[in-house]
Amino acid sequence: MKAQVVYIFLFSIVASSFGQNLLDTAKLAVFNQNGLTLTPAQIKTADSILINTVNYYNAHAAREYELVCLSDSEYSAFSLIDSLRKIYLPYITESGKIKKNKFSKLNADDKNYISKLIEKRSYYDSIFLKTIKERNQNCNDPVVLNWGSIGRIEIANYCRQYTYSVYKDGSIFIRASVFCSDMVKNGLVNWKKNLITIHDGGNCFFTVNLDLKSRTGSMMKVNGF
Repeated sequence: MKAQVVYIFLFSIVASSFGQNLLDTAKLAVFNQNGLTLTPAQIKTADSILINTVNYYNAHAAREYELVCLSDSEYSAFSLIDSLRKIYLPYITESGKIKKNKFSKLNADDKNYISKLIEKRSYYDSIFLKTIKERNQNCNDPVVLNWGSIGRIEIANYCRQYTYSVYKDGSIFIRASVFCSDMVKNGLVNWKKNLITIHDGGNCFFTVNLDLKSRTGSMMKVNGF
């Protein structure tokens, strides 16, 4: 589905000369709120959080789709069981019977090892299926709210818009709207003066909350198609 673009007019401050930065400042627009301005240091912090959040997304997106919701510890345990299943599955039929012709070609040590794995087949299979089913039914990831169309995000190839709020305790909360820089090349104009909301379009578009005080990203929403 072709992306739909909605413009919301806002006055902005364009970060164009903040010096050395983690991401290209030419691909950044900072939208002023109530006369307040983000400092260069705060922008660098926000960029760093954004990079870390995208790295987190990419690490999970590199897995199969049904595994993105697993925590790192769950994924490690799942991967171990998956590797064990891949060892013994070629030597049994769908009903669990040993393929004698193939099994007979193994040496004594391999036969002994694989036989022990097959004995625990029911346990491994149940954990394998249960992990996927239960985790996907309750996918409460601490960082990513919506995985969208799974695929690697190369953040250096994206433009970003920062809007922000300052709380009474001085903490700063930034809402980042991020989209592929190719959109600018293809005629998207005034993105440094107009806040953009994009529907659909896949992982070329996403939003994420950046907390400068805790230096964490959250509520990342990646678009689907």
